[in-house]
Amino acid sequence: MKQYLSLFGLLWLLSACTPNSHVEFDPKQGDRVDYWVQTKANIDIGGRVFTQYSNSLMHYEVIETSPTLKLELVPKFMTMSGGGNSFSSFTAANDEPELQQMFSSGFEITLDKDSGKLLAFKGKDEESWQKMLARSGPELIEHLTQGMETPGVLQKIPAKEGSKLILEGFNGQQTELLVTKVTPEIVDAELTAESGDSRLYGHMRLARESGWLQKMVLVLESKIDAMGQQGNNHIQIVMSRKDLLDQVGDLRQQIAFDDMDNWNPIMASPPKPADGLELSAESLFQYGKGTFRGESEHLQLELLLTEVDREVLGEIRYRDLQALDAEDKPIAMEWSILSQLGPYRESGALVTSTAIVPLGWD
Repeated sequence: MKQYLSLFGLLWLLSACTPNSHVEFDPKQGDRVDYWVQTKANIDIGGRVFTQYSNSLMHYEVIETSPTLKLELVPKFMTMSGGGNSFSSFTAANDEPELQQMFSSGFEITLDKDSGKLLAFKGKDEESWQKMLARSGPELIEHLTQGMETPGVLQKIPAKEGSKLILEGFNGQQTELLVTKVTPEIVDAELTAESGDSRLYGHMRLARESGWLQKMVLVLESKIDAMGQQGNNHIQIVMSRKDLLDQVGDLRQQIAFDDMDNWNPIMASPPKPADGLELSAESLFQYGKGTFRGESEHLQLELLLTEVDREVLGEIRYRDLQALDAEDKPIAMEWSILSQLGPYRESGALVTSTAIVPLGWD
């Protein structure tokens, strides 16, 4: 009997330690993940190029897993610009109340559980959604879904380098997936599709165990008709899990398209100054206050650290930001860091400059 039990225990241990032979996105009801999503669109019409940008922090929540997969998507932060116009959750309540109402309520996306094909996409606030549909037509759904990608691949992906798979419903196209790298933690894949006047290519990285998307760069190219002329549309989408980033910055500058391992930190510097001296916390943080100013889409924080007479190498990262009212009482508000610069010397002092944004639409 002991021999049988030992054999059973060994088999159980081996099965627990051996990675799955495939990767499957199998989310559970209530799962929640935040992603930073950045897009850049170049629209060329008759030689005139129009450029549009967007940057958003998308909150995904799984609300149903059977018979279809339903996800709730709420932009916690969003900026869009192009054609001389701009929009931001930072100022939306005053400038664009209808857009504020639609985006702050979020969206519901329904997917075929087996193929990942998009079955339905709608805004959760019916009144504002219908107004925007009447104004923009079905192109609104196409435009929105390009910046709200599904955070996983619903079809099973072989965890073997060189494996190929046809994705039936990826971004509305039949897309070939080629597995390029496999480790116990991640699976990297290359994506390609071509149909008529449109094509798609990109890279993605998935968590080996859960199948959740970690990061992705995707390029969409298509022919379009606009203003009575034919044109070309080139869209680049970059997506990364929020918990994998210390700061956001421009995600396009953090990725080398041919190698997913080149997602380097925005700032990288030696851990110690060149002379080997290390500053203590007491000598570095001599001042307890800084200043901030309001920009069009964020707040800029500047903090004076200490007075120095030499260059200082290293970096400072801020976390767990907390806003206080005039009586120094905490304000219930969530923040995210867009970028951090410094420490650097300015007028004989060591300072840092940090761009932050409040999350939410109020």
